[in-house]
Amino acid sequence: MLRSRVPSTNRSADFLSQTSGALSSRRPLTPRVSTTLLSAALACSVGGCASAPTAVVPTVAATPPPGFACAATEHDGYVEYVDVDACSAAGDVRDVVQLVGRAVRAEHVFEGYDSIWADGAAGRTVSRPQAPHACDVTLAPEAARRRLGAVFEDYEAGSLEVGLTRLEGVVRDDTATVRAEVEVQAGYGEDTGHYVHEYELRRSGALWGVHHVRLWAVDWAIPDESETYDAAFWAQLDAAAERAGEARAGLVGDALLEAQRAYAAALQRAMCPRQAYAVLSEVVAARGAHAADWLMLADAALDLGLFDEAESARARARVVPLGPPPARTLLGCWNHASTCPADDPDGHDDEDCLPRELCEVDVLGRVDVSTGGDACALALVRERRDEQGAESIYLLIGAAGAWTSAIRLEEGPRHDGQPGGVRALTVEAPQLAALGPAASNEESAPDGLTLRYELREREIAESGVVDIVERGVLACLGLDDDLRCERLPDFVERQPEGGRARQASATLTFPGDGTVVVRARRGRDARIVVGQRPIIAPPTP
Repeated sequence: MLRSRVPSTNRSADFLSQTSGALSSRRPLTPRVSTTLLSAALACSVGGCASAPTAVVPTVAATPPPGFACAATEHDGYVEYVDVDACSAAGDVRDVVQLVGRAVRAEHVFEGYDSIWADGAAGRTVSRPQAPHACDVTLAPEAARRRLGAVFEDYEAGSLEVGLTRLEGVVRDDTATVRAEVEVQAGYGEDTGHYVHEYELRRSGALWGVHHVRLWAVDWAIPDESETYDAAFWAQLDAAAERAGEARAGLVGDALLEAQRAYAAALQRAMCPRQAYAVLSEVVAARGAHAADWLMLADAALDLGLFDEAESARARARVVPLGPPPARTLLGCWNHASTCPADDPDGHDDEDCLPRELCEVDVLGRVDVSTGGDACALALVRERRDEQGAESIYLLIGAAGAWTSAIRLEEGPRHDGQPGGVRALTVEAPQLAALGPAASNEESAPDGLTLRYELREREIAESGVVDIVERGVLACLGLDDDLRCERLPDFVERQPEGGRARQASATLTFPGDGTVVVRARRGRDARIVVGQRPIIAPPTP
């Protein structure tokens, strides 16, 4: 979907007609002059030219409105953006072009946003395609500033490069219309997006200001991935939203709630926040609503400029139970569609196409705990990538209404025919435990979790092949983003090829002071460290 949201009221047809007129050399004759010349012509045809007026009729030449058009140039394979100073000749055109240059930067890097507006400005319209649409949202300048301020609050503006690829417009008296085509490179050039801004500007005294700006995205790309936001793109999203809306028919209870969530998500993907907000208002009022629903409502409210409601929804998301973990997006499981030809879906014959990635995520267990009034949860998930990847076990941490981070605990078996490595990994559901210093007045307060695992792997060495079975406890201390985990085996069996098995076993106990006590029972193995040791390293004094 769109990586950054863009704006707009459609004035495309008007703008193009004004521009074509502005670049012509003459304005049509005024009605007064036309009537005078017509009278002279009639006098010649009726009474002869001698009876025509002897006074010379002045020809009034129209002063063409100042129009301008500048485009980026290419030099040594690199695009050189429009030079605003070179594009703005003098006078009003210069002032208008320089204002638009500042306004573009204000929009994309949030610099000097308040200083660009005219008195009584209509504001900023976020649009989808070029034509007006029911999903367009217009915010007054102050609301637009607050909305963009929320977007840029944690954004690394230094990673952005913004340039004009084309600038054209017309200035008439105290008004101007300008179309700016913009390129934005983010992530130090990794992301590239193109946008169109259509400005209506007005002059008050000697100062120009933006009366209205309408913006929309054209395309976005990173290496091996791209999107073009044309009519077909939006039609596809609209159709998906319509199908999701129709899928609610006849449903009740939890089934209806889940269908409502899917409908709201489809509307948000189609950049229709007003419609999504209406659906989400019903979702959060239902029994079974969870934190993700409130966060979706907050996002829609923010897009609409309902800032108090957005803040209230985010506060609510902190205390209600978290929803299911969005493991696929959190772990980078994209599950994208293939760009390869239909007869070659795996991309074996076309190095430029992108094969469909196979990716599945299973939730193996979950625990919920409340810390300081905020809802917190941990979920154990298994990620299974394509044939060349390894299965991995992750612990997801959820707090403040969202699943915020993931810790990879262990890699499971590979599927690429490797002779060594992990062959199987099984885990039990996590359990809360008092592993660290107990909270005051709560001697058994949980501050960690444990889960039992079994790991089977194969070592390939010069001395031969060794099959290993390891069982034990995975202990994690912290229950927050600083959570640290350690694998603690209490049983290891080593079976050399053609030889006898060697076994080692131990007992594990957790005194509650952040340490684990390991007591050997049988045999010795490098994987079982006997003695008392901390689960995590002690803090630096």
